[in-house]
Amino acid sequence: MFLETKQNLIEKLRELCHENADYYPIGGDIIYKSQEYFNAKRLGLPTTGIRIVDIDTGKDCGFIHEQQPDKVEWF
Repeated sequence: MFLETKQNLIEKLRELCHENADYYPIGGDIIYKSQEYFNAKRLGLPTTGIRIVDIDTGKDCGFIHEQQPDKVEWF
């Protein structure tokens, strides 16, 4: 299932985290693993997007694809 937005979510996470942290929305139950993504980009390593994990289990629950940064794929 995809959730589409009108903004580039990767750029928004870049602004919020300054490329050096994961993002946890206050009161939320997910973590955007943006630090992994930005570190890989900085080092020239291949990456396909930003993983979203459940805060309690650590399991993947979504993904922001680099080719479609305005959509979130929820699992």
